[in-house]
Amino acid sequence: MAGPILPAFSKLSALLHTREAEPRMDNLVLRLHYRVTARILLLFAFVVSTRSLAGEPIECTTDSSVPRQVMNSYCYVAATFSVEGSGGAAADEAPAGLGQGGEARHHSYYQWVPFVFALQALTFYMPFTVWKHMSGNVLRNCFSFQLDMPDTTMHGSSTKLISFAGYLSARMGRVNQGLVKAFFVVEFACLLNVIGNIFLLDAFLGVDFGRHSAVRLATFLRLAHNDDSADTVFPPVAKCTFLKYGYSGTIERIDAVCVLPHNVFNEKLFVFLWLWISLLAAVTVAHGLFRVASLAVPKVRRNVLLALMLDEFRDDGRQVFEQCTVYDWFLLCNIAKRMDTLAFSELVHHLAVSHKELLLPVLTAPGMSRRASQWSEGHRRSTDHPKVTP
Repeated sequence: MAGPILPAFSKLSALLHTREAEPRMDNLVLRLHYRVTARILLLFAFVVSTRSLAGEPIECTTDSSVPRQVMNSYCYVAATFSVEGSGGAAADEAPAGLGQGGEARHHSYYQWVPFVFALQALTFYMPFTVWKHMSGNVLRNCFSFQLDMPDTTMHGSSTKLISFAGYLSARMGRVNQGLVKAFFVVEFACLLNVIGNIFLLDAFLGVDFGRHSAVRLATFLRLAHNDDSADTVFPPVAKCTFLKYGYSGTIERIDAVCVLPHNVFNEKLFVFLWLWISLLAAVTVAHGLFRVASLAVPKVRRNVLLALMLDEFRDDGRQVFEQCTVYDWFLLCNIAKRMDTLAFSELVHHLAVSHKELLLPVLTAPGMSRRASQWSEGHRRSTDHPKVTP
C-alpha cells in the first residue's frame, strides 16, 4: 500500500514546500502555521495510511464460517463498537471496552484519520497561500538592489544602502494599504483556524478530547493512575456484529472481537496534535493581542522599530518613525528581519538624512515622485567623477 500512497504524499509535500531564500512578508507565528504545523499533519497522514509502518488497520477473530478477510473488511467499513461498563464478575476481567450491559460507543472515525490529517494540513496552509498570491513581489522588489548581506556595512556598501534608502523614500507613503490590511486579516484567519481545529478534534472523535488528552498526559507523567475507561476513545480491542441470512432465511448474528493496531498510533498522534495545537493557539492569541496593541498605540510601534536598531542610531529611528504611517512601519519591520542589525540601522540613518535634506516633515503621495527625482539627481551629481579638460 505504501507504493501508490508515497507518490501522492510526495506531490502534496511539494505543494507545501516554500523556498527559504525568497523574501516574504510573514512572521514567526505565520510560519508555525503554514510551515511547521502543516508538515507535521502531512507526516501524520502518511504514517497512519502506510501499512508497512502501522500494520493492517483491523484484525477480527470469530469462530463462525465467515471468511476472516470478509469479516475484516465489513467491520472496518461498518465500524466497531466498545461497551462502557460491565455486568458480572466475568465481565470485570474483560479488557476495557468489551464489557456487557453498558453503553455502546461506536467507532467509525479510524478510516477517516488520514483524510482528516490531510484536510487539517491544508487548512493551516491555505491562509499563507492566499497571502502569497496577494503580496506578490513587494519584498522582492525592495531587495532588487541585490544587497549582499555579509557585506552590508558602512565601509563595504554604503552606496548600496544609500540607493536602497532612496528607493524606500520614494515608496514610503505609497505602500499598498490594502495589502497590509490583508496581512492582518490573514493573521486573524490563522487565529480562527487554530481555534476551529480544536473544536474539530472534539467533533471528529465525539468526545471532550481536551479532557482525554489531559488524562493521558497525566498518566504518562505519572501524575495520575491509568484510567482504563479512556481506552473507549481509542480502543485497542473492540466488538463487531456481522448479520447474515441463515439457511432457513432467518438472520444470524455473528459476534467478533477486533484488534485495532492503528489506534496505538492514533492516540499518541492525536494527543500530541492536541497539545501542539493548544500551544499554537496560545501563541497565536498572544501575538494577536500584541498586534492590536501595536496598531492602537503608536509608542508600541516606535519601540518595536527601535528594538531592531543599534542604540547609537535610535535618534534617527525616532525621526523616521515620526514620518511613517502604520503601513510604512510594517514594511520597515519586514525589511529589518532580512538585514543585519548594523545594516538596517545604517539604512534608517540614510532615510533620516534623506528626509532632513529634502525637508519632508510629512510624507505624502502626490509629491513623492518629484522628491525622489530630486534625491536621485543630487546623488548622481555627487557620485559622478569630474571631467578632466585638456
